[in-house]
Amino acid sequence: MALYDEKTFEAAALKITDQVFSPYTSHRHNYKIDSDIEFDAYYEGEFIIHCVEITVSQKASKLDHDLKKLDWLHNYYSKQTSGKKSIRCWTITRDSLTHEQFSLIKQYRSHITHITYKELVSKLIDTHLFLERRQQHRFGSFDPLKKKDKTDVFVNAPFKILKNTGKFADADKVYNWIKQGHKKHFIVTGDFGSGKSTFLKLLYDKIVQSHIRNEELRFPIYLNLRDFAELEHPDEALRRHARRIGLSEFGEKLIGAWKADYTSLIIDGFDEVSPRNTAREVKRQRDLKQQALQIVKRFVENTPTDTPILISGRTGFFQSLQEMEDAIGVSSKWEQLESTEFDENQIQNLQGQMGTNITIPQWIPRTPLLIGYFIEWLQENPEIVSDYSDSSNGWLHLLNRFCEREVKQIDTLPMIKEDLFDLYGELAITARKRNDGTGPIDLNDIVNAYRHLFKDEPTGSALGQLMRMPGLVPTDAVNLSHNNSTLNDLYNVTDLNKIQQKRFINRELVDIASGRYLGKFIQTSNRDIIKNYVGVKSTISESGLGTITKISHEANHIPYFISEINSQNTENYAQIDLISCLIYNNFPYTNKSLTIDDLHIDYLNFSEDSYNYSKFRFANCYIETFEMSINTSVANRPNFENCIFGNLYIDCEESKFDEKILNGLGFFNCSVEYFHFQRFNTNSYLLSDLSEEASLLASIFQKTYRQSMTGRLEKAILSGIKNHQTMTVHELLEKLQHNHFLTRERVDNENRWRPLKDKLDVVNEFLSSPSDKKYQEIVG
Repeated sequence: MALYDEKTFEAAALKITDQVFSPYTSHRHNYKIDSDIEFDAYYEGEFIIHCVEITVSQKASKLDHDLKKLDWLHNYYSKQTSGKKSIRCWTITRDSLTHEQFSLIKQYRSHITHITYKELVSKLIDTHLFLERRQQHRFGSFDPLKKKDKTDVFVNAPFKILKNTGKFADADKVYNWIKQGHKKHFIVTGDFGSGKSTFLKLLYDKIVQSHIRNEELRFPIYLNLRDFAELEHPDEALRRHARRIGLSEFGEKLIGAWKADYTSLIIDGFDEVSPRNTAREVKRQRDLKQQALQIVKRFVENTPTDTPILISGRTGFFQSLQEMEDAIGVSSKWEQLESTEFDENQIQNLQGQMGTNITIPQWIPRTPLLIGYFIEWLQENPEIVSDYSDSSNGWLHLLNRFCEREVKQIDTLPMIKEDLFDLYGELAITARKRNDGTGPIDLNDIVNAYRHLFKDEPTGSALGQLMRMPGLVPTDAVNLSHNNSTLNDLYNVTDLNKIQQKRFINRELVDIASGRYLGKFIQTSNRDIIKNYVGVKSTISESGLGTITKISHEANHIPYFISEINSQNTENYAQIDLISCLIYNNFPYTNKSLTIDDLHIDYLNFSEDSYNYSKFRFANCYIETFEMSINTSVANRPNFENCIFGNLYIDCEESKFDEKILNGLGFFNCSVEYFHFQRFNTNSYLLSDLSEEASLLASIFQKTYRQSMTGRLEKAILSGIKNHQTMTVHELLEKLQHNHFLTRERVDNENRWRPLKDKLDVVNEFLSSPSDKKYQEIVG
């Protein structure tokens, strides 16, 4: 808001004087006493009258005219009130007085007061003190990324302009729009970690600096909506905001500045305001949501038209544009900005800001916060750089950061990081009870998990905090984009059953959280964890299996727990998770025999030949993917009865395979839907025309990527290798680790080599037609 012309300046000054003199019940602008005398403002109270003249001119003649007018008004009202009211006259100028102007005003000092616009504003509020104190308090969920030297990194992420296909705006562009008066009202949406709070903080800082340099008259008020749970009126929110930053006496001043159009309003977190009701009332969720957001709607309705407003929250919180309009009072005239995933150029810019050129693996979601967390992790732990593509390690770290970050934000619940970790575990088990293994999870699920863990009932703003846990995204949320939809199409979304439903961002995060939770069972023997498995429909993936081991630290205890839970059929999926973990860690099972009956099992691998699993009996199971080696000792094999195998991977050539072989390998009355023959073995590679090094590389890939995507012990990789080739294999393993094809773990004092999924396409291409040229491209 620039005050270059008389009309704009007068309007801005009058908004301030209206608030400064607001206790006076009667006021008029451009008030005429008769046809000859008109002045800018008149305020009358029970005991006082204020007369105001406003100018941008620095000419002495203009000030002289205004002073003579005010002098006449002073005399006029003194006579009219017979001295029963005090008469105060004010001349307000945009700039400081010139020497000539200053000389003119001396003779009127007894009854006319001169102040500049800046001095007028200071009567309303000390903005510098307010902004200084505000800087010391939290800005929404804003938590800047850190370089290795701990300096802050601000990611100015571009947001998609929904009304303008293909166009984007970052904080700089939006600031210029506001400064130039082109656009003033914005809705900013995005998923967790997409940069919403950073975007708002960058914009806030730009407005602050412009105000301090006297380039911008308005100062910003940044409100965290989670701080105003259960409030309905803007005045209450501004008073509480002043108290929270230690300036209780500024409450009324903030209200006055806001009403005077002297502020830019930033409201962060419309998805963080919760209903004042308990979770049992979820059938009225839309009504409750609108009730909770009354404070936002009233800010929108009562803020002066020219005041810039930015409102931010999670994508998908509203199911349609109509619901958003109804809930917070915005209209289609507002500019809508929505976050997008980072492209490679933006990732490179972020890497440059953080001082690294480490390749970001494909499993990392393309959001600035998660990429930044990943880079911070590597910078803080340089010893893991060689294993950085391990998604299970990475997701476990990200989940840890989620919990650290959210515990700082959730000040309405007495939770520590471990508590939130456990809540993720409970919800992950719940997600595995759904058909796709990631959700949906509704408000009741979250409340029940909370009750189960903490024996308490979450109410008030705690519900909103729990519903916005990182890693949970809306289920089938309607995209508010105008692309490929008319506004009417979006207005007509009314499926209330989908309101407040969430799902995990991907299955890997579900398995990481499940694995950590099951690992805690091994640590603590807390049977409540196992009881939650009732209704689970899917087994855990290799990422989760690795997490169980990392958390429990006791793989040799797993056989005991497998036997311990065998007696309860409802816990069979916990049992198969532990069996898979046992196999994953290449640890034998020598306890009592047990039967796994009537389960749908996603994946099993019994391709190792040195461990005894003969006490496992699988009956009436559907096993989606099964890997085996025909060279495994029959005495070590588990038995399978009346089972169906969706995909059976076996290490022999199709021409040499007879299905009758299965009967001698522990399969009884079983059927296979699809066979997958792994044609090459170590000897066939070595007997080919490949160089010895390329043949050994093919053998390593065959064992680590084809025979077992969960990894192989080093001694299994060396199986079939001649003594003089052992050193070459060790050198190749080190090179593959350096080039991020394999990662090494220590399991019971042995090396275990795990494949990295993002290299699978490269490996498959090599194995389909191995050559010395491709060997050089991979190894270097």
